[in-house]
Amino acid sequence: MAERDQQWGNAKERLRQENDRLRRELAERERQIAEQAKRIAELERQLALRLQNSTTTSKPPSSDGLAGCQRERGRRTKSRRRPGGQPGHPGHSRPLVPIERANETVDLIPAGCRHCERRLHVSIGLQIQEREGRFYR
Repeated sequence: MAERDQQWGNAKERLRQENDRLRRELAERERQIAEQAKRIAELERQLALRLQNSTTTSKPPSSDGLAGCQRERGRRTKSRRRPGGQPGHPGHSRPLVPIERANETVDLIPAGCRHCERRLHVSIGLQIQEREGRFYR
């Protein structure tokens, strides 16, 4: 029976030591959780400040600075269509004035090539004039 009491006493001591160790671990973990909760709160506060810019507050755009998210410019989504008149759309333009109503007729003959800027011969100018037509004021 004495041996049994001694085993029981050893078991109680072992359980008490394990209980103390577990309590210390629990206290350490609670301290770590509290520190991490503080850190999370601070990081969330910093993030909230970074997300504030001239579009979400009444601050002027000059106060946005380089930090934080840049504000979105041009909220329109990109269209597949190219700008201007679409293929197949009938154009709207001013009709040419009849020759009878024109005050003056001006022949527009270029003095030189558009690309290499060399002087053009008169015969080339006449070919261009025939191809492009005449322009009236």
